[in-house]
Amino acid sequence: APGVAGGKQGERTLQVTADPNNFIVESDETDNKAIKSLFVTPPPAPNLVALSSNVEFEPPQPTDGDVVTILATVLNNGTATATDVVVRLVDITDGAPELIGKPRLVDTILPGASATVQVTYDVTDKQGDRKIQFSVDPNGTIAETDETDNIALVTLTVAPPPASNLVVKESNIEFSPSSPVEGSEVTISVTVLNDGSLDANMVEVKFAVLSYGSATPIGSLQIIDHIPSGGSGTASVSYDTTNQAGDHTIQVTADPDNQIAEIDESDNQ
Repeated sequence: APGVAGGKQGERTLQVTADPNNFIVESDETDNKAIKSLFVTPPPAPNLVALSSNVEFEPPQPTDGDVVTILATVLNNGTATATDVVVRLVDITDGAPELIGKPRLVDTILPGASATVQVTYDVTDKQGDRKIQFSVDPNGTIAETDETDNIALVTLTVAPPPASNLVVKESNIEFSPSSPVEGSEVTISVTVLNDGSLDANMVEVKFAVLSYGSATPIGSLQIIDHIPSGGSGTASVSYDTTNQAGDHTIQVTADPDNQIAEIDESDNQ
């Protein structure tokens, strides 16, 4: 008898039974039933695929302030042409999705073919790892053989903007003489490092002696005119030890008022 296999794609097990109600008296009632498998081929349909490996960034390693071009390639590994394919890129890093550009519309993607869309993304103030979601047919308007492979997640790493980074280390503070006698003048010198990517100019250096939780300045603020990226500069003051016998804790701070933008403000002291 003819039948309709709509919605029955895949392996089907069919059973045929003669005289199912046993109205006919037979010499053997055990051979009235047979079972056979039928494979129903699914109808032609597209299958759109989003893969993280098919997302490219230009430049690939952007810096805060850059405008990044994002290229995303959609595959159709189905058996039918896909039309009016919507492609969407979203930054989901901070929990509140931020659409990157407008959704792109691809007119046609043939079976076994692909299409690439392009958007631009201003990554100003977005340093760190950004989670970029690449989705195809986000509203599920296209019937596909597999609806589970339409979303991919890729990471875009945005470097901080170029900046200085002033570093003061205990090992770079020196006293001359190193073992002074009370009443003598001690020269306190410090070598300030700049391990950032930009030169630092007019760097203020503050010297102080710590006592009971308070810092008493030693002399006036010293100025280092220029510390190149990857280089260092030196500042010094004189400390009068009259009536100052005993141990003293000396504190040295570069850029004490945070006038210079730095990569790390925690290593200036």
